[in-house]
Formats: sequence, structure tokens, C-alpha cells
Amino acid sequence: MDLSSSWKYIVETAKIRYSNNRTQWHVNDYGIDKEVIGVAGEVVARRHLGLDEEVHLGFDGGVDITFCGIRIDVKATLLTPKFTYKFLQWAEGKPIKSDIIFLTAIDPISMAGIPVGYATRDAIGNAPVNKTRHIPCHEIPVRELHPDWELLELGIKFMEDVRCGVSQSQPNLDENVKRCLELFDYFLL
Repeated sequence: MDLSSSWKYIVETAKIRYSNNRTQWHVNDYGIDKEVIGVAGEVVARRHLGLDEEVHLGFDGGVDITFCGIRIDVKATLLTPKFTYKFLQWAEGKPIKSDIIFLTAIDPISMAGIPVGYATRDAIGNAPVNKTRHIPCHEIPVRELHPDWELLELGIKFMEDVRCGVSQSQPNLDENVKRCLELFDYFLL
């Protein structure tokens, strides 16, 4: 996915986040580049799900995106020739506030990224912990993640469950629910 048209926005957003985001879980010692990868990952996830590209500027409370009622935390890694040998990692003891952890891979040199896959909250919580890391992490190999397209299917299932009584013309209907209704209608036609 070509991110070059959004790269200036990605870098500017990363600068704002880097100057404000400081927690025990947020690694800010690596410099702005790490934050650029994270923002780019969120843009990739939002595009993949058909949402607007605007991301949050500060703390997200553990949820980057809500898609069809599914709370998603987006993680990003560098897109390298051997990225399939990497892991989706979650710090041991860090609360999981989302339903799904969605991994993206970013190549900052070519300003491109791809959706990789996801794991559920339960899968992350039950994954083995690598105690050899600086911060011990639950780890799931990239090759064992659910494929990225399943998120769209989960969104459709959610909309099937709540379809009755919901109309796209309702005032103040959440934009994510509107998008899910559009996807639902598209896949059923």
C-alpha cells in the first residue's frame, strides 16, 4: 500500500505523539522513527478497513480503531524481507483493552505498508512469554496470525447481528457503523 501521499501527515502526527506520549509501556527512547512506524501502521489499518486516515494525536486508551463494534489496537513492525519470522508482541502484564491486536508492516524508505494479520485478546493473553527480552512479552509468530481479510468478515458478522432496526439514514449514526453497513450491503449484493 503506497503511503507517499500521506507521509507528511504521518511524520507530523508522529512528532506530536513523540513529544507527548510517555508511559512505562510506550518506548520513546528509540526516537521519532519508531513513532513514524506506528502512525503509518494505523494509517494502513484504517485504509484496509475503509476508514478515514485521521489517527489520534495523544493516548488512545488501548484502542486505536473501533470497527463495527470491534475494538482494535494497531501494532506495526518494519517490513523486511524476513518479517514473516517476526512476532506480534505484547508486554507481559500490560492490560489488553481491545478485542483484537492488528499487526501491520511498514517500509519507511519506500513509504509503503501492508496489513499483516491479527490476534484476539485471548490469543495474546495465552501466548507464551519470551522472558529473554528487555521487557518480557507474549509472542505470537506472524505466520500464526489470523489473515487480515478476516477483519472485514468479522465486521460483516457484527452487522448481521445488529442489522435489525439500524438504518444508514439515522441522524448521528456512528461513522464506523455507517461504513460497516455499507460493507455489509456490498458483500450481500
